[in-house]
Amino acid sequence: MIKKILCFLMLFSTAFCLLLSPVSQAQEVKVLSSSDPIVIGYTSSKSFFADANVQAYLKKYSNAKLIFRGYTSRCDLLTALQTGKIDLFYGTLSEMYAIQANKLDYQPLLKTLSGSRDSNQVSDTYNFALLSYDPKIESLYSLKNQTVAFADTLSMSGSILPRYVLSALGVGFQPLALVSSDAAMQALKSDKAKAAATWWPSSAMQPKQGRILFELREIPNPVVFVKSSFLQDRTDRYALIAALMSFPSSVYESNYPLSFTLFANEDEYQAWISRLQSMGVLKNPLSQQSGLCTAN
Repeated sequence: MIKKILCFLMLFSTAFCLLLSPVSQAQEVKVLSSSDPIVIGYTSSKSFFADANVQAYLKKYSNAKLIFRGYTSRCDLLTALQTGKIDLFYGTLSEMYAIQANKLDYQPLLKTLSGSRDSNQVSDTYNFALLSYDPKIESLYSLKNQTVAFADTLSMSGSILPRYVLSALGVGFQPLALVSSDAAMQALKSDKAKAAATWWPSSAMQPKQGRILFELREIPNPVVFVKSSFLQDRTDRYALIAALMSFPSSVYESNYPLSFTLFANEDEYQAWISRLQSMGVLKNPLSQQSGLCTAN
């Protein structure tokens, strides 16, 4: 992995010089373009790559032919990965484990950094919690027979971890499955659920409103995955990565601004995967036994 990163740094510097070189617009497009488009997959209408401003920025500053392809769920996106239809996508520990378990030809390239808009501090980890606004819900056990809002089935903070915690404690609950953490929080605010799974960057303050029923800290941030052959002989692809690594936070309107850096510390992610797998938290979503994606 270190050898690949060193090679990429050399390629990145070449791409960056190309982007800054004083050539005409026509010459620049000729250098950076390729006949084959780059397919970027995403799963939620509110996700990073689904954002219209992000798409416009990447199309403008990468000079690459980009196709942004949306999928109903992360399970659908994983199915597309099996056929190699996606070149690049944004995923978490659950997608990383699925790639490894099913020997899919993808690897992490960039790691996200996140923070708050009122601070210059950023972190490469996040915290997750089960949150309630109802004063009668005093603990996780108070959620017995109550509605709990979750995000996509394969979301670490929005579904996998909170479902595991409640099940491990033997708390029977009524799940409200939604498409994103934002939708889960909206259900909580409108009293359609008594609790919801949420997250925030480790460097940011925890939610001021509501009661935190359970919290798990410093989970490794999501990463940008690419095909293993993504950077081979494609200058336009180097330019796309350069555009992501120089991404201005003002382009993407979210509670927590994102930026990107090279993925280098694989050990931290593998340690989390190993521990969560041994605890039975992480399961292969594409296997018949797990039922996570095959049931959809």
